[in-house]
Amino acid sequence: MDPTTDAQRLEGIRAIERNFASFRTLTATAQRHFATGRFGAAAAYVEMAALFALSNHCGLFASADLENLALRIGRATVPGQDEPRRTGASPARILHVATAVTSIGGLSRMIWRWIRQDATRSHSVALTRQRHPVPAELQQAVDASGGRIHRVNATIGSVIAWARRLRDLAADADMVVLHVGNRDVVPVLAFADPVGRPKTIYIDHADHLFWLGVGIADIVAGLRGSGALLARRRRGIEPDRQALLPIILAPPARTTGRAEAKRRLGLDPSATMLLSVARAVKFRTIGGTNYAEAHLPFLRQRPDASLVIVGAGPRPDWADAIEAAGGRIVLHGERSETALFYQAADIYVDSFPFVSTTSLLEAGSYETPLVTRFPYGEASGILGADMPGLAGTLIQTRSIEDYTAALLRLAEDPALRHDLGAATRAGIIRQHTGAGWQAEVERLYAQALAPRDPPRCTAADRPAYGEPDILMHLVHDHPIPEDALVLSQLSLMPPDLRLRLWLRLLGLGGGTANRMRDAVRCWLPEWLLVHLR
Repeated sequence: MDPTTDAQRLEGIRAIERNFASFRTLTATAQRHFATGRFGAAAAYVEMAALFALSNHCGLFASADLENLALRIGRATVPGQDEPRRTGASPARILHVATAVTSIGGLSRMIWRWIRQDATRSHSVALTRQRHPVPAELQQAVDASGGRIHRVNATIGSVIAWARRLRDLAADADMVVLHVGNRDVVPVLAFADPVGRPKTIYIDHADHLFWLGVGIADIVAGLRGSGALLARRRRGIEPDRQALLPIILAPPARTTGRAEAKRRLGLDPSATMLLSVARAVKFRTIGGTNYAEAHLPFLRQRPDASLVIVGAGPRPDWADAIEAAGGRIVLHGERSETALFYQAADIYVDSFPFVSTTSLLEAGSYETPLVTRFPYGEASGILGADMPGLAGTLIQTRSIEDYTAALLRLAEDPALRHDLGAATRAGIIRQHTGAGWQAEVERLYAQALAPRDPPRCTAADRPAYGEPDILMHLVHDHPIPEDALVLSQLSLMPPDLRLRLWLRLLGLGGGTANRMRDAVRCWLPEWLLVHLR
């Protein structure tokens, strides 16, 4: 049932081989810098290797070699406390650590919703790479809890100085919750020495990608079953270090009926509206049929129906399908306010080829039935939707024909839509909001405080060539050119190495105005850029 061809799968194997070789080269460079005591350069190359691995799948979801090197750098540069830390039966002060937060995206929303829900505790937030204003929602939630927001990258110095600052901030916390980006080396350096640090919970929000942090996570909290399974098999996470935490949602407050919401969006109030909400990268084309084309069989049989997609933005490659639908496929760019769209939808259709988990849950919380496509094999469960609360209500289809049939069945039966939507909402509300979610997070805190040996990374540094790995180049890879990879870490390098890399970058040729501007900007320290902004 897989939409990919044998040739595409063969290319997946070849891509893994190429990418793994490049990843090993970057790791070896980091190891050489560490061996000569150039810890700042070594840390920058660790992050560069992790960025490469998450953008260019190399058959790994974690690397013991890279992880353990980062831990060695951290232990050499960020010492722990002399005495073991003592904590109470329940944490009172939580430090959330994130790479960066925005007003758009499920991860940022989860942080401020967590803080609002867990209202009996004080919550602070440490941001390691925040370059833009902090969303007002997060600031308000932290202020209300009695905590503070700290921009760690405003500390004068390099990633090692930032790691020391983060370790100092954690000294005042009873527990640390990591919501960090996949390649963020700062928390790994900060918490490498387990002596005296608070217990750490790693939120596995990007469970389908390579990430750093296995070696500092006392507990890895998965957001869905497939992510937890992959963490055990491919990241080497022991079962007693695993937990399942549902994504927290704000209980929805419907402010308008479906018909009125459609009218306000410029749609026929009596027509059937399909909705999908996701970032543009989740609507990639694989198997020769793009996302818009996949809905044409349904739209042709339901001339009163429309498909509204929020987040896709302009898609020239969908132009033929949009024209064939006679204007009934409507595209919007990314936006933070999506409630009106959810309230208008009759049926929610998941993004493809990769799911949008928070959007699925938010849509279902408005009593909207959910339909998703999963044409992959059983081993590729990480590419599907299996969040807590959706068992028995999420309609999962294998082919475009099955997908079309499911949409037609729902469009033609308002009673079915109502009953399925009500059951969907009940399951989501029960596990993802209020007292139900609070009970889950209390169990998570208790599990994290239980005595256990310090975490370690045992993931094998051997690439895999089965599913889902051979599909990742189609579904997720966003290859980074060599100059962009170097630019991503240039400002973190020691001055002499920065100069050599900068001269090499200029010699690569083909530079655009933006690239050259970025190359010049790298001479300004990150902490200074933060203050200037």
